[in-house]
Amino acid sequence: MSRAWIATAVAGAGLAVADAIVGALWPYPVPAVDVAMHVAVGLAWVGAGLVAWARRPELRIGQLMCAVGLAWWAEGGWGLSPLPVTTQALLENLALPVGLHAVLAFPDGHLRGRRRTLVLAAYALVLGGNLASTLLWEPQLDGCPECGGNLLLVHHSPAVRDALGVVMSALGVVIGAGVVGELGRLWRSASPAGRAVLGPVLWAGVTASAATVARMLVDAIGTAPAWMWRLSWITLALVPVAFLVGLVGARLRRAAMTTLMVKLAELPPPQQVRDALAEALGDSTLRLLFWIKDRYTDLDGRPATLDPERAVTLLEYGGERFAALEHDPFLYDDRELLQAVGAAARLAVENSRLQAELKVQLAEVRASRARIVAAGDAERRRLERDLHDGAQQRLLGIRLALRLARSRVGQDDAEVEELLCDADDELMAGLDELRALARGIHPAVLTDEGLPAALASLARRAAVPVEISAVPEERLAAPVEVAAYFVASEAIANVVKHAHASSVTIAVTRRDGWVRLEVADDGIGGADVSRGSGLAGLKDRVEALDGHLEVTSRAAVGTTLSAEFPCD
Repeated sequence: MSRAWIATAVAGAGLAVADAIVGALWPYPVPAVDVAMHVAVGLAWVGAGLVAWARRPELRIGQLMCAVGLAWWAEGGWGLSPLPVTTQALLENLALPVGLHAVLAFPDGHLRGRRRTLVLAAYALVLGGNLASTLLWEPQLDGCPECGGNLLLVHHSPAVRDALGVVMSALGVVIGAGVVGELGRLWRSASPAGRAVLGPVLWAGVTASAATVARMLVDAIGTAPAWMWRLSWITLALVPVAFLVGLVGARLRRAAMTTLMVKLAELPPPQQVRDALAEALGDSTLRLLFWIKDRYTDLDGRPATLDPERAVTLLEYGGERFAALEHDPFLYDDRELLQAVGAAARLAVENSRLQAELKVQLAEVRASRARIVAAGDAERRRLERDLHDGAQQRLLGIRLALRLARSRVGQDDAEVEELLCDADDELMAGLDELRALARGIHPAVLTDEGLPAALASLARRAAVPVEISAVPEERLAAPVEVAAYFVASEAIANVVKHAHASSVTIAVTRRDGWVRLEVADDGIGGADVSRGSGLAGLKDRVEALDGHLEVTSRAAVGTTLSAEFPCD
């Protein structure tokens, strides 16, 4: 055991003995049952806290429970001289906010969200109220002539002090209602395994809160009867006992280990691994996250983040982290079960992690391929602009110069004029070829006016009649428009070269987040994606956008090329 644990145990034992001695020797008669009960409440908290501390030293819940017991004894009357009397007044009821802290921080010792606010409000109410009340209280004038004087007295005012007590009790009721509501929320959000641990603590905590608040209200109005004090003490002592009951209940879930090992023996896929772990731990909300390339991913290999409101158990092997379980915080109460489940599932989880890593690599390859296609399209656009703005303009300038030269040739220069005419014709033919090349690299009309205009231009230039039966009027995503255009262009080129078709039909439809392009001809059929680079290149382009390409081609019937692209 650690030195802090031993020191706390010794301090608890000493304070318990001192509390019993002081109660027995108090100058005013105190029933023996009250002395025994007061000592027992502190022993229950300190004893349960020491057990929790020894069992789970990495969590703070054991230390908090010990603090409740120590605070319970510290607020007792330790003498009749001024310093103990003043100290007792300042620490009165301190065990209540410390106990509230322990209950709301159960099981890992950490406060989150509204629970932190409630605990801070409870500390502020008790400590601030005690200070204000101490400034207005003189025990020698309040029925205890043997007591020492109050070192912090400013003005003895029983009426104001009583009013302050009523206000503190009312605020205590508000905080108590908030605690009950928060415990109810925790109960609703907890998993079955979490409820098995939380249940005893929750009901004991609610009962203790109700009994204590009722006693404080009655005491603020008049004087609470002895039975109300004893009832509140009993309920306070039941809270740490309920904590131990939760510990025992958690161990009963360990029978699920046998079932878990049977289910994981065949190395099932990631989702089934996660389901088996969730069933073994009794937590349907459990998440299995893989540690891949210095980040967490989900079962499908997508990046994932941890929920700060949930508990996390790391799965490690050989000092290397390979996965994590995000689970109900109350499962922290059975750390051994978590570690045993993680060890038993290591091989299956590691196999699932490798599958997820493969998905991550596949996604990276797809993203890389998409970037390559996008870079190629961008380069096509750049070449088209360069040809249009550079080479074509220069050729047009040369043609204009030739026309000016022809206008200045004399009547006797027929041979020169004929040469100039031939040069103009050749230049015009070259210019037409250059324009066709530029359109083939990337049609400017696609960028400027969209897919409908680009397909219409493609149909007009085709060597076979092309009918466009449907096309969305709205603009699609630029990568989808480019891919659809080049798929249609390559399909028409194949029809002209190989199909001997008399007509081609193009249809583009958009439905349920997908764009479907269909190019059908009435040619001889027999097209095969596996032969030649044209259709194979189209397949790569479509799949780079996570799309699908399908070619249906029957002899003497024709060919239908269908491409689908995701388009949100």
